[in-house]
Amino acid sequence: MTWEIGTRANYVDGDLIPKLAFAFDFGFALPWKHSSIWLRSAAGTAFGKREDEFANFYFGGFGNNWVDRGAVKRYREYYTMPGFELNEIGGRNFAKTMIEWNLPPIRFARVGRPGFFLSWARTSVFASHLATGLDDSAVRREVQNAGIRSTS
Repeated sequence: MTWEIGTRANYVDGDLIPKLAFAFDFGFALPWKHSSIWLRSAAGTAFGKREDEFANFYFGGFGNNWVDRGAVKRYREYYTMPGFELNEIGGRNFAKTMIEWNLPPIRFARVGRPGFFLSWARTSVFASHLATGLDDSAVRREVQNAGIRSTS
C-alpha cells in the first residue's frame, strides 16, 4: 500500500494557480508465486479558471519513449493514459482508477545469441478509467483503456 499527496502551483502572467493531487495504491499477492493485483487510484483539482490551460491536468501516453532513461513502469503514474496521445485529455479536476495484474516473470534458457540474449520477461495486464471535468457535466469526459506491458 502506498499513498501520496502533492501540491504544485503555476505562476503565469501574475496569477498563481495552485493544484492538489492525491494517489492511493493498494496491492495484494496472489496464490500464484510472484503474481499480484494492484488497485491504483488518483484524484486532483486545480483552483484556476477552466479555460486557463495552466489550470488543467493533462493525461495521455505511456510516459516512455525509445530514448527515455526513466523507469519503464511509468504507465502507473496518474498522468499517463496509454492508448491516447501525450496530453490529449485535459481537465481542471480528475479521478482515475486502474487495476493491474502483475504476472510471474518468464525465464528463458535459450533465447537469442551472444551479444543479444533474452533471459527473462515480466508482463503486466492493466485497465484504467479516467474522468475529467467532474464539476461540470458540459465538459465532463470519461475514457477507458486496457493494455499489456512487458519488460525484459
